[in-house]
Amino acid sequence: LVRRVTDLSGTWKFSTDPEDLGERDGWNVSLPAGETVAVPSCWNNESGLLSYEGAAWYEKKFYTAGGCLRFCFGAVMTEATVWLDGSLLGHHYGGFSQFDFIVPKVKEGYHTLTVRADNRFDAQSIPQKSVDWYHYGGITRGVSVETLVGISVLSYRLEYELSNDLSDVEGHFAVECYNADETGKTAPLSISLGDMCVYQGEITVSGRETVCVTLPSFQLQNVQLWNVGAPKLYDVCIKTDTDDLFDRVGFRK
Repeated sequence: LVRRVTDLSGTWKFSTDPEDLGERDGWNVSLPAGETVAVPSCWNNESGLLSYEGAAWYEKKFYTAGGCLRFCFGAVMTEATVWLDGSLLGHHYGGFSQFDFIVPKVKEGYHTLTVRADNRFDAQSIPQKSVDWYHYGGITRGVSVETLVGISVLSYRLEYELSNDLSDVEGHFAVECYNADETGKTAPLSISLGDMCVYQGEITVSGRETVCVTLPSFQLQNVQLWNVGAPKLYDVCIKTDTDDLFDRVGFRK
């Protein structure tokens, strides 16, 4: 049940935009001839751009078999605006956090993904102007395209408390799911933590909608805590009938 993923790492077209004229000149539709850079990377590694602060544009052509696509960005420093085939997908602010956009009913064929990145910062930005580290710019982590089918698991959160003697865990999962179908659907949902099944049930999601559900609490006894000397991790597996998400978590005080 592994989700189909296309990695867009590699060579992208690239052009700086110090005068902020790119959108006016239609760069979101077609980027003019310029340089090429590697993604992920920071543009400060490129010749003449060590101290560049401002806007720069990236463009990548890719092929897809079509369907409901999720465009995933590991990080863009610091502000990102994203287009697909010239149509705006959205904005994101924050250079150290991942973000994504879901686009249903993408046609099979070649498409163009365009990103405007801006690393300017001032007294109102995060970070602010005076910081004790270098403020890089660019698409600094990976970019991928996922194909979503049926009810997909987008993310999860695990909240827990340790017992007084730090041997047992009581916690619960919150799971974010998206339905790629046009109509509502009910699908089985199961969660395992280590060797233990902590939830078995169903989830119902309307067509093209995202829901976040908080599931009943569970207990896990005789846990091994994570620490530097023995970094114990437990496998997490969250499944529907068309998708799954695997991760590892550790418990600590």
